Amino acid sequence: MPRKISGKELPIDKLRWRLDAATLPLETTEDLEPLKEIIGQERGVEAFQFGMGMDKPGYNVFVTGIAGTGRLATVRVLLQAMSKKQGKVPDDLCYVNNFKTPEAPILLRLRAGMGTKFRKDVRDFVDTLKREVPQLFESQEYLNRKKEVMVEYEKKGKSFFKDLDNKVREQGFALVDIQVGQVKRPEVMPLVDGNPVHIDQVEAMVEKGRFPKEDFEALKEKQVGLREEIDQIFLELRGLQKEVQETIEKMDKLMFMKMATEIAAPLKEKYKKKEIDKYLADMLEDMTENLQIFASQAQ
Repeated sequence: MPRKISGKELPIDKLRWRLDAATLPLETTEDLEPLKEIIGQERGVEAFQFGMGMDKPGYNVFVTGIAGTGRLATVRVLLQAMSKKQGKVPDDLCYVNNFKTPEAPILLRLRAGMGTKFRKDVRDFVDTLKREVPQLFESQEYLNRKKEVMVEYEKKGKSFFKDLDNKVREQGFALVDIQVGQVKRPEVMPLVDGNPVHIDQVEAMVEKGRFPKEDFEALKEKQVGLREEIDQIFLELRGLQKEVQETIEKMDKLMFMKMATEIAAPLKEKYKKKEIDKYLADMLEDMTENLQIFASQAQ
């Protein structure tokens, strides 16, 4: 048989404690003085103040705790109190990319309030380059300079082949382009009755008695020598092509650096700090090695 439990009924208004406002010695909360200390964090505050008092390189302070417990607000209150005692506003500390050693960011110290302005100025500077650099490489001046380089390269290439073609014909051969897959390449073919004929066809003519064997052997020997010369010329052409590419890349870098330096001049004049000058110089040097990023911006 279940046991009968007896008890006293508790009204709903007794389930929560309520403060009688009449017992407080104030009219509104505006009459209260704000707390000047952090409640329940005496040791943490002491540790923070000690750490912030170590004004030497290599000393850092970090604050940990449960989210929503007022860590940021507490740190702000403490820093504001310390700055008033010191009588000066701390510099803005701006960490920027180290283009030489990316894993070690560079610290720039700027006058209080200038950090956010510097960040905006750098972003504006980069945005300007994103607009101007693609236009630079599409300008008529740039295209004319590039054309001059390419024309000189084409002249040298044509000169190579003209000299080779004359030499080949003097020895009774002709240069003929043949298709190998998707690529065309020149082949040296002997001239028979004034027409270029593949060496295999000449060999077949020898077997049928339609071409002297001695002449065929001489042709084969000459063809081997001419092929070696062609291979050497193509090596020289590849070297020339590489030289042209390097010339264009050098021209690209010089034209970019000239324009970017002019755009950066007002920024350097505004801050007049050698650390910022070096940061901008390193940035531009890094950009010259990655000019292809501006091509993607144009697209």
